[in-house]
Amino acid sequence: MASWNSNDLEILEKAIATGAKKVKYSNDKEIEYRDLTEMLKLRDYMIASLDSSGTNTRVIETGYSR
Repeated sequence: MASWNSNDLEILEKAIATGAKKVKYSNDKEIEYRDLTEMLKLRDYMIASLDSSGTNTRVIETGYSR
């Protein structure tokens, strides 16, 4: 996959959270990963890639309120 988008990152993160090793991305490409380590490395790469391109607009909810 040459370029990533935030939707692809979300798809990978959901797969990681559920323990799935086979992931179908937004371009309909399906990849089966060997293990969690491989998936986590790719997730980190995707985050860095999206951050450097300015297309990663992730929102983190902390549960904090005033």
